[in-house]
Amino acid sequence: MHKIIKLNLLTACICIAHQSYALEALNDQVLGKVTGQDGISITHEVSRVKVEQVNWVDYSSDGNAPIKLGLHDVEILSGQNHSNIKSQIDFDVGVTNPDNTSRKGVGIALKASISPFTATASKIMLICEPNCATGEVSQNLGSLSFSTISPLTVYLATTNGLFNRNDKAHLEFRLQNASIGYGLNGQNLTAQDFNFNFSADGYMYIDPSEGIVLATKSQDGKTDHIVSLDRVEDKTNVHNSRVGTATNPGLNIDLRYGPSAGAQNNLIRIGASGDLTNAKMMLNSDQTGISQFTQVNRSGGNVTEKAVTATTGYGFKDAGGLHFGLSADFLHSGVNPTVFELGHTGTGSYAIEFSNLTRLNVRNSNDATATVNTQNAYIDLGDIYINNIRTNSLGFVVNEQIKNILGASAYEQVYNPSSTVNPQNMVLVAVRGMDFQAIARKARFISDNSIADVNTGSTTASTWGLGVPIYNLNANMAIYSKAYTNKNNETKAGLGYDLAMSTDGYGVDAKTGTPNTTSIIVIDGAQGNHGEEVNYYAGLRNIDSYVKAKGVIGFEDKEIYIKADSLLVAAKAEVAIGQLPGSLYNCTSEQATCAKKVVPIDNFAQKDDVLVSIALKLDGKGELFIIPGLEGINGTPDTNYLSLKANFEFNPLNNNDDRGSYISLINTDGTSTESSINLNKLQGDIGLESRIHMQKESIVLDNQVKFNRLATASDFGKVFTAELAIAPAGQMQKIADIAIPGGVMRSSFGITPK
Repeated sequence: MHKIIKLNLLTACICIAHQSYALEALNDQVLGKVTGQDGISITHEVSRVKVEQVNWVDYSSDGNAPIKLGLHDVEILSGQNHSNIKSQIDFDVGVTNPDNTSRKGVGIALKASISPFTATASKIMLICEPNCATGEVSQNLGSLSFSTISPLTVYLATTNGLFNRNDKAHLEFRLQNASIGYGLNGQNLTAQDFNFNFSADGYMYIDPSEGIVLATKSQDGKTDHIVSLDRVEDKTNVHNSRVGTATNPGLNIDLRYGPSAGAQNNLIRIGASGDLTNAKMMLNSDQTGISQFTQVNRSGGNVTEKAVTATTGYGFKDAGGLHFGLSADFLHSGVNPTVFELGHTGTGSYAIEFSNLTRLNVRNSNDATATVNTQNAYIDLGDIYINNIRTNSLGFVVNEQIKNILGASAYEQVYNPSSTVNPQNMVLVAVRGMDFQAIARKARFISDNSIADVNTGSTTASTWGLGVPIYNLNANMAIYSKAYTNKNNETKAGLGYDLAMSTDGYGVDAKTGTPNTTSIIVIDGAQGNHGEEVNYYAGLRNIDSYVKAKGVIGFEDKEIYIKADSLLVAAKAEVAIGQLPGSLYNCTSEQATCAKKVVPIDNFAQKDDVLVSIALKLDGKGELFIIPGLEGINGTPDTNYLSLKANFEFNPLNNNDDRGSYISLINTDGTSTESSINLNKLQGDIGLESRIHMQKESIVLDNQVKFNRLATASDFGKVFTAELAIAPAGQMQKIADIAIPGGVMRSSFGITPK
């Protein structure tokens, strides 16, 4: 800055002696020591902060009294040996870009920092007082904690005022090595070593419809800036063989589970770092879109996309709430491309790093001379709505494929998210139109900083990848307080939930104009005969899905317990092997010559690569136990792994004509009439135990499937039964009945890239 404004705000000491107070005027000698400059600097120190309540009042309760969501009994302490918490704000006004001769105005520079601290809120409260409905009470949803071991810093510099759509601003946010915990029953789910560390250039403005907006792209769309998720030094547990500074991703979510005070065990780690572009974040209170669903229907190769409005339960949409949106593109090349990390965590753990993130189509034309698609992969969280509501019914719109699987008479599925038949207060988080269109064409195994780097000296580049794109995810998640009885017959406080969620399998997205899919596919990224990746894929593609679950989440001593009193899963997907759309067909070893020819860019809308389609409906109730891996100084992948235990009981049939729960294998020969092999009328009780071992160069899944898991010498339990049928030309024909009185099926499944 050309002009720097800096005022030292001297603290006047107020001396308290019994009942007398004194203020002394500063003399000329003291004032002569004050340096007057342009600007202001404020420093504040505090040893302890206690806040009784911090509440957000939401008036979106459909004409009733507002509901409050708050943090109660908040305490903030220093995180450094009982020293004071120091905060500092430097505020300057002047020319923030002196080299820009076309400067239009005066900008500001704001720098704020807070020294390490620990904050706890003993209660997360959902409050209806003083206007609770009949039978309604305020709810304790658990506790919240937050701590840092590195200073939290924010830096903002603008070039023309504070909010300006046309003039650039610079923002840095440094939250590093933090810990965020949610607690129930003396157990905490903790994001350890949490990082949200970025720097960005862009525009900060207030829009009449979008509210407060941060965007990297200029108003005319000709200029786009960068958001950098800068990696952060790891200050916790670094192996002595690590050369240079060991780092974690700029966005790092390292989940642990265990006692509130004590060692916690290991769940999973998710991370992202590198550069993003075309980023946008907006915040407002507009709720009008919460009842609107984008419906994608497919018939043959034709895809239609239209907006459908749910008619049930969204009367609160005109009263306010929070509306949030976030989107960004992932850079797949350049100096600092975007990379993801996913795997186990803790001492002696491994993960997978995903890079070369691209969209589904390798080319956007069937012309073999067309250049490779340069469009970036992206994430768009869609529209996220948060409301405190009272309701006993909500509508959720599904597509044609799911409607047929359910055998439903209407697209709108109406359900009761409340734990009772009467309305109750709850927190509703709704998502509309979330897209994650990213296929990682390269992946490699990496090791935690606590052990030696597995890629030191490695000369072999990875040639495999993984794609888990998600298209048009819609969801309603309602949460409230709910007691439950655990396996030891103890009554405990839990978190009640009601979830409705859907995805679309394939469509041409109206916002981007590009083919999108929900798929789980493995990619072969080796070089082909035409000098580019062959892009072979195999897996489940075009997954239409719908999940409806209602139950309770409990924190037990050694595991996270998720109970579903009702659970409905409906899905349809294609098992396929081929090459990604827009790739060049690769030559076989027998071919002497091979002309360049493009895999059709609408290949995912066709059936050429499809081996068989799978459709299923599972309707019943179940339980899931998530058991973290053991943490230890000498932890290894053999001792540190994630375990899952689950059981599922199918709902009884309504009558002999009820197909009930079923699994179908469907022939896909391109004809209009489908033929299938079916397991109908699934009944009984089954269990699953699984261990997920993330190893140095492979992933191993050890599984046990238990049929009639509750059977004993004195109790026959519930035998697993099913009806085997075929449906040539769509006409169901029973072949046989299947019964499995009991037993265990064991398997071990390993994935090792070659």
